[in-house]
Amino acid sequence: MLEKIAMLQVRALADQAFAAREARDRILTGVRDAAFGEQTPARGAHNPTAALGFDTLPETDPHRRALEKALSAFPVSARRELWAFVLIGRGEYALKDWERAMADVNRLPDVSVSLFMEQADLHECLTKAIYELERV
Repeated sequence: MLEKIAMLQVRALADQAFAAREARDRILTGVRDAAFGEQTPARGAHNPTAALGFDTLPETDPHRRALEKALSAFPVSARRELWAFVLIGRGEYALKDWERAMADVNRLPDVSVSLFMEQADLHECLTKAIYELERV
């Protein structure tokens, strides 16, 4: 399944995303949800600040910089695999649909670092996909 990126790299990236998310959430503590407007109804509980991704972290934040550096180190082909993995973690594809997920990701014009940095729940998505893969 994963050819361009190793599972250990995915785990390390998930850990970095978790640290960045914690730093981000500390900044947003106490910010009123009303300031972010209405949310589109969907399944589960939603945090309106999730749409902000990691943009609330200053560019100089060490957690943000570490996550961006780790993502930048991957070639585009590895980031494409990683994005398919994120989509599986989000539940957009089942693990058995890996080939279809990769085909859809390969049709994207760009899988840049900023795409991942828009995902405040990056850690959760990666962790869920790792869990799915380990169950097989």
